Amino acid sequence: MSKERITALRQLATERYILSTLPTLYLPLWKRDGSTFLRDDGSGTVCTVTGALWTPQGRSFDIAHDDVINIPDSSLWNISSNDFTISLWVKHSELGVVHHYVSQGIDNNYYWFFRKESDNTISCTYKNGDNTAANRINIAGIATLNANTFYYVTISKIGTTWQLYINGVADGVTTQSVSAGDFAHTLEIGAMTWTGNASMYGVIGEVLLYSRGLTSVGNLQNYLATKWRYR
Repeated sequence: MSKERITALRQLATERYILSTLPTLYLPLWKRDGSTFLRDDGSGTVCTVTGALWTPQGRSFDIAHDDVINIPDSSLWNISSNDFTISLWVKHSELGVVHHYVSQGIDNNYYWFFRKESDNTISCTYKNGDNTAANRINIAGIATLNANTFYYVTISKIGTTWQLYINGVADGVTTQSVSAGDFAHTLEIGAMTWTGNASMYGVIGEVLLYSRGLTSVGNLQNYLATKWRYR
C-alpha cells in the first residue's frame, strides 16, 4: 500500500472520529481551498475567507495582520450562558505580538476572544458591558508558545469553570460566573477586525467548537487523534 493511500485512510479515520464527537463547528482548514467553503459539521453554512491562503497544513495568515475567516452568527457562539469548548491547531510565525484565534463582538464593551498574548501565553476574555466581575472574565495562560511550532490550544467552559489547555495539558483556569450576553456578529477565525486588533500571523490548521465543555480526557483524546497531521 502506498504512503499516499495510508495517509488518506488515516485521515478518513480521523475525520470519522472527530465527527463522532459531535462538534457544532468543524473546520479542517487544510481540506478547504477557495474564498468560500462549507463547514464540515453538516450545517451547510458557508464560510467566507479574506486573504488567508490555503496550504496543505491549513490556512496561512500573513504578516499584514489583515486576514480573516467569517462564519455567520449563531446562538451557538454565545459562550457566556452555554458550556462550550473551542480548540484549534495553530502555528505562529512571530512572537511578542497578539494573535487572535477566534472572536465575536460588537464593540470594545461587548465581545469575547480566544488568542495568544504578547507574552506568548494564551488567554480567553469575555466582556458584557463594563469591567466589573459580573460582566467581565479573563482566563490567563501560564505556559508560553514557541514560533514555528504547531500547538493544539483549547478553552473549555463547564459550569463556572473556564479551563485552558495546550496539547491536552491543563494550563490556566478561572472559576467565575458572568452575565449572559448574545453578541449579534459573525464569528471571526484568525482575527478581531471589529476593533482593529491584530489578526493571526501563521497557520491555523483546524478549528473545533462544541456546545458542551469537554473534560480533560475528551480534550486529550482529540489532541491525540489529530496531532499526526502537524508533526
